[in-house]
Amino acid sequence: MSVGAKEWLKQLPFETGLVLASFILGAAGAMIGVLAGYNPLYGASLGVFAPSIILIVLVIVLGGLSGYPVCRCGRCKGNDYTFIEIEPKGVVTEDTEFHYKCSFCARRWAEKGSVFYEVTPDGLKPYKKRFSTNIWWWVDASGEQ
Repeated sequence: MSVGAKEWLKQLPFETGLVLASFILGAAGAMIGVLAGYNPLYGASLGVFAPSIILIVLVIVLGGLSGYPVCRCGRCKGNDYTFIEIEPKGVVTEDTEFHYKCSFCARRWAEKGSVFYEVTPDGLKPYKKRFSTNIWWWVDASGEQ
């Protein structure tokens, strides 16, 4: 069964994607450095670090490091969700679900541990997982990375 590039990227663990992107950008930078007459290490370091700095600035400016992932509708950013309730009521444990609603499309969401779920009539559908860097990444149907 053939998997498209977008689906392949969704299945790729976040850390592996960062390493792969760094390798590709470093190799491209080394080639450009050689073609421009510079040391390949200089080109590789620019190939890795320059896009990384630009990406970090864009993520911070666009709010990508906010508390929650962007809703499927694309309009509700991390801090635009409306808190609804905590399930089950009482003491907060690692099994506690925090329920939210998108301010624009009224889609319901639940956060349980480090996974953000879409609340559907069939139950909870895994959407994205938060990593220690506070970056959200897609998860498979089981909720695992």
